Amino acid sequence: SAWCLTLPNDPGMTILPVNTLPLSLGPDDAIPVNAYYPNRTSLDAAYDAALANGVTPRAILLSHPNNPLGICYPKFVLLDILDWAKSRSVHVVSDEIYAGSVYDEEGGTEWTSVASLLPAGLGDTVHIVYALSKDFGLSGLRVGALYTENEDMKTPLRKLNDMCQISSHTQNIVAGLLGGRGGLDASVRFLNGNNEGIKVRSLRLMNLLDDHNVPYLHGKAGLFLWMDLRAYLPQSDPSALCDAEDDDRRERELYLDLMKKHGLLFTPGRSMRMPMPGFFRCVFTAAGEEEFNLALGRLEGFLGDNNNL
Repeated sequence: SAWCLTLPNDPGMTILPVNTLPLSLGPDDAIPVNAYYPNRTSLDAAYDAALANGVTPRAILLSHPNNPLGICYPKFVLLDILDWAKSRSVHVVSDEIYAGSVYDEEGGTEWTSVASLLPAGLGDTVHIVYALSKDFGLSGLRVGALYTENEDMKTPLRKLNDMCQISSHTQNIVAGLLGGRGGLDASVRFLNGNNEGIKVRSLRLMNLLDDHNVPYLHGKAGLFLWMDLRAYLPQSDPSALCDAEDDDRRERELYLDLMKKHGLLFTPGRSMRMPMPGFFRCVFTAAGEEEFNLALGRLEGFLGDNNNL
């Protein structure tokens, strides 16, 4: 459907999460970054669960750098995913929309495009998507790209492009941005400068969380940080008939408390298929410097008021 806004609206289209967290993980256990890495065990479990529900997986959608985690997958993880997908005859769609917003590649976690791991080419089953909306802050232009070598996909996409082309004016703007005065080097300089600013903000936010012993994933890429606020969740209801519903209630109460009492709007993890409650994505780039400083003060106030938890 050319005008379908969401994949689940397509007939027979189902999107299912891959839960990478180990089943042995307790509700208060620390979660290391590698617990979020897909591997053959978690992929097989998701595949088998889908089959049990009458769904045959056709593709794996990979967010890399990852939203909402703000991390880059190491090469060995990406290679494992590609090998697994090949063994299962499953397509891989790598969403690399934050590829130009990688601001920390220390510690052996540099960003690697899926394309660079396939020197012989992507073949018919690997596809890469990108857009200007994140790295360049140009979401209003609605410019994106799909890189695929699958001829069966290219033909209908070319036909679709006839009906929803990017306007000539927009194409001219983008051509000037990427190859006009100063050439591509100007865009690279912009991204480098932008990443320095993102890194400074990320470090300030992480230092604040460190001061209050709040766990988080060390930010590497993207415009956000993944925070663990489980310690601030309301108490469980022992009379609740469903643990999942009680988890939803607890996270929503914390979400509303942060928003209404402290003026902080974070994205709750449960809305992004996080199986455990109490995790939030903090987008720290969508505000000016004055607003960012105000937000840090409000967050410090919230954490300070709840230090006895």
